[in-house]
Amino acid sequence: MPYKDRADMLANKSEWSHAHPNHKRNKVLKAETDRKYRLAHKEAIAANKRRYYEDHKEESRIYQQLYQRQYRQTHNRYHTPEGKRKITFCNQTYRTRKRGLPATLTLEEWEQIQKQFKHKCAYCGKIGKLTQDHVIPVSLGGGLTKDNIVPACLPCNGAKRDRLMPIGCWHKGHTALLTLSPIP
Repeated sequence: MPYKDRADMLANKSEWSHAHPNHKRNKVLKAETDRKYRLAHKEAIAANKRRYYEDHKEESRIYQQLYQRQYRQTHNRYHTPEGKRKITFCNQTYRTRKRGLPATLTLEEWEQIQKQFKHKCAYCGKIGKLTQDHVIPVSLGGGLTKDNIVPACLPCNGAKRDRLMPIGCWHKGHTALLTLSPIP
């Protein structure tokens, strides 16, 4: 029944709302009611979904292809070597800051450190995939700073673990490059 008077409509709506206080206004109650409905009508809902898919098979296929193409364009950048390097760097920065340590090293500074060490491991002098090694380990209070990071190959970085490496263990020619601040 359409209302001619807006005040009449609002009064009727208000009366109904007071008579049914929990109808769709309480989100928790609505969520619980919806959950009960889905449990009670599981087969009917599944049948409706199957029927819809059969009726719209071609549209669904096109939508999925478009989504995958778009997903590849936006998210593949993380699967490139550069993207993985950035993610690793961000994670390392986050973990260091979470411990309350300084994390001021940038990607540009890291590349500069690698050039300074001629893209060789600071401990054995091998050329290959280099990782960031903390001269003063994070567990001993060393932050992610330009003065505390040296390039190291995976075996050397793993062997060093969370210990301080004596200067004599460094590859010759690299000890002159070391400019460390004293341990606080």
